[in-house]
Amino acid sequence: KSLDPNNVAQADLLVRSFEPKHKAARAAYKDRNKIRNLIQLPVFPGPYTGDPKDKAQAKAWSELLQYERCNPQKLPAEDLRKRVHYTYMLCLSYLPQYPDFWHQAALWHGEIGDLKGEIKVYERALKMVPDCLMLHLALAEKQEQRGNIAEAKAVYENLAEKYAGPMVWIHYMRFARRTDGIGASRGVFKRARRSPNACTWHVFADAALREYRVNKDAAVARNVFDMGLKHYGNEVQYVLAYVDFLVLLNDDNNTRVLFEKVLADDGAGLDRNQSLQVWDRLVEFEYSRGDLTTIQKVEQRRALLYPEVRPPSGLAQLACRYRFMDLWPC
Repeated sequence: KSLDPNNVAQADLLVRSFEPKHKAARAAYKDRNKIRNLIQLPVFPGPYTGDPKDKAQAKAWSELLQYERCNPQKLPAEDLRKRVHYTYMLCLSYLPQYPDFWHQAALWHGEIGDLKGEIKVYERALKMVPDCLMLHLALAEKQEQRGNIAEAKAVYENLAEKYAGPMVWIHYMRFARRTDGIGASRGVFKRARRSPNACTWHVFADAALREYRVNKDAAVARNVFDMGLKHYGNEVQYVLAYVDFLVLLNDDNNTRVLFEKVLADDGAGLDRNQSLQVWDRLVEFEYSRGDLTTIQKVEQRRALLYPEVRPPSGLAQLACRYRFMDLWPC
């Protein structure tokens, strides 16, 4: 029985119209399988450990996600969105404790304009990895960017109540200063000081430097540094941060007072190695601020206290005195 010429022509048109899509789908199938064959699905999902196996799996999933986002099949926008969303959810169903993939998925939602979906992904992520500080901060940042200050503050409050630590207090203080002013930031700092197990010298240093740099109040900044020195005089990094602050103010007298206070009785709360770091900073300070007599006295005092440390002598000593940054007089 002969075929209707019209049907044959129509069939030929349909075949030709679908042929490019068919070829693209076959090619994508082969390429996709090459990547999927590298993925070993875990029996029990666990956290990322950083071992070679976990790195290889994370790399394979990243390649698959990137492949789908490139749209190898030339899918329409809505079909592509569904395809990429499916791949992210598939990945996270097997690697639910990998924060980086949650972050990537959230950012992708934001890139395609799904702002509610972006927030929901972060909220789901925090149910799976609630102790991941970076995901909390990412969620707070997104809420703040969109003007949802109350929601962002709720994120920080949750952190302060359940996962308090120096990084939490520092970023909560910064957020409060940005969104609610000086008083709010100082209020958070006050709360931080009342949680001794979660408050370190870093919190005091950040609060002091913010008073100077953001609030333009050098007096309050110095008071905060002094307050912290009572608790963290044995932390050499805190001491040196205070020194740097006073040097920035060109407050030479109080800088020398601080050096002498910290170095009294062989550094008081500092061990010998830490005290040596402070002595070295004092020598550097006098090289740039003191007269020759003062410089020589400081070098001699350091040499007497640390005979086991052989300081430069001869021309090497002069080179240390007269150098500037990466410039040397030799």
